[in-house]
Amino acid sequence: MTRLLFVACLFITSAAAPFVYAQDAPSVVPAATPVPAVNPNRSPDDERVINALLLEVRLLRIALQTVNTNSKRIQLLAERIRLQQGRVDKVAADIDETREKLGVVATQLTRLAEIAKEFEIQIRQESVPVRRAEIDRQYRLSQLEVAPLRLRENQLKEREALLINLLNAENGKLYDLQEKMNALEREFEDEAAAERKANSPSRKR
Repeated sequence: MTRLLFVACLFITSAAAPFVYAQDAPSVVPAATPVPAVNPNRSPDDERVINALLLEVRLLRIALQTVNTNSKRIQLLAERIRLQQGRVDKVAADIDETREKLGVVATQLTRLAEIAKEFEIQIRQESVPVRRAEIDRQYRLSQLEVAPLRLRENQLKEREALLINLLNAENGKLYDLQEKMNALEREFEDEAAAERKANSPSRKR
């Protein structure tokens, strides 16, 4: 596109009369602003061609500025999506880790429950008081591990619930950013379609 702009500028320079700078005019005109000199020999067709080329150059410059602006908007939004996706992945990983710990605690509680049942059966079946007392002691010792595990299980379940709520919130933010990206893409597509329609041969005739 830059090369096209350069070629168009060259063509305008060769087709148009030399430019003169506004000097000693009643109104203040920037010294660096070129003003086309009046050429009485220039035909109306030449004027139309030059004006059309000047318009094309201006449109090319605007298009370049628009592309740069749109590119920055896309880059910024893409970076926000990347960061938000990282937050979502982090929370999801925390949920997986919490559930793994819950699984370990559940396995330990199941094992202790099975041991307790075995001790209860042995206590009922044992007729010797001394042995029954020893089995009962071991049973009580095994049950001392249950309370801390239950506490740990409840803590992990609370953490899991909090993380699930957090994941839903972070996913909502990610969805909003993705929708903004979709809207931005649709905006660019509409602009491109409008530009193609404006520059179509049937429109120019």
